[in-house]
Amino acid sequence: MDAFARFVPQRLLELDGRADATEARLGDQIQRDMTVLFVDQRSFTARAEQLDPNDTFALLNGFFAAIVPAIHEHGGVVDKYLGDGLMAIFPDSPAHAVGAALQILERSRSLGVGVGIGIHAGPVTLGLVGADGRIESTVVADSVTIAARVERLTRRFDVDLLVTDSVHERLPDELRRDSRPLGALMVKGKQRPVVVHEVFRADPEATRAVKRASLDLLTAAVAAFHEGRVDDAET
Repeated sequence: MDAFARFVPQRLLELDGRADATEARLGDQIQRDMTVLFVDQRSFTARAEQLDPNDTFALLNGFFAAIVPAIHEHGGVVDKYLGDGLMAIFPDSPAHAVGAALQILERSRSLGVGVGIGIHAGPVTLGLVGADGRIESTVVADSVTIAARVERLTRRFDVDLLVTDSVHERLPDELRRDSRPLGALMVKGKQRPVVVHEVFRADPEATRAVKRASLDLLTAAVAAFHEGRVDDAET
């Protein structure tokens, strides 16, 4: 059972309605609303090119050792590791995912590592997949695709943390005050635009002050752009 838990965390089994790992069966699944978080390192490939394989894995494992506890502390669970990043799910309030993201940013910076984080909330299917000899948990949903695409948008906007409207509308006031709208954007593979917001609570205080001061102007510009008033948006 302990060996099984190394590949299918107990927390995921509990979410799947299984208290005992021995009860888990291939194909077990549940559908429910969850919050999906993607985090990815910036410029990892360039750093890895300067290291031998042992140092590269030590770098990765040190990074994960620093950030994964933040996920667990906020009630989340790592669904999978994705090279130099990971995907995590949070079964409770989206605010828990954002709280974890803010800690991930803080801990990453202490390591001198830049990251981008995307978060989306919505329905998912959580289940066990695999074949004889190997089984693992996975989350399958449109919500996963959106969260991954939103993480990639952090590069486009040169920001650290983006959340969709489904997350932002459920955040407490103290987090919403340190956020700003970036508009409804088309993401790859989707036919409808996704509304995204930057949460800049983890930025240095001077940067936060500038973003707060320009919030009303930015909000008006975004609204003007989506209403087709391009000239007003530019001013």
